[in-house]
Amino acid sequence: MRKYEFIYILDPSVDDAGVAESFERYIKIAKDHGGEVTRQENWGRRRFAYDILKKSEGSYLFLKMNCDTKTVDELNRALRFDEKVLRSLIVLDDDAEARNAAAARRVGEGDRDRDRDRDRDRDRDRDRDRDRDRDRDRDRDRDRDRDERGMRQEAVI
Repeated sequence: MRKYEFIYILDPSVDDAGVAESFERYIKIAKDHGGEVTRQENWGRRRFAYDILKKSEGSYLFLKMNCDTKTVDELNRALRFDEKVLRSLIVLDDDAEARNAAAARRVGEGDRDRDRDRDRDRDRDRDRDRDRDRDRDRDRDRDRDRDERGMRQEAVI
């Protein structure tokens, strides 16, 4: 058995009861042919980026399943005859665990990146404050030296 992801879009005229009935129908087909559904999600009604069969929205349904290729063939055959289905896609998902592990690692890297950025910003702010203080002290010392020279020159005159 292999892992598959099955996504299909139903006509917007199908009500919630029809959506649930469609879910049950395809789950039953998968189970009758030796497959098992590991996850099912109703993504709800969404607008399309472009019209499909003169329709601008549809109900998205998602199934994740373990099954054989004959089960996939049977699902594709049933989808062809179902007029309520606007689009469907069944894809092989063998690398699901590797992809999920990589995503988890990227989340950890995101934390490191955020920490690195925070440290960099803190260092930049500290350097800016140090430079501002140094410039202020230099200007103060220059003004004091100028005043002292001016006072010495007045005393000499």
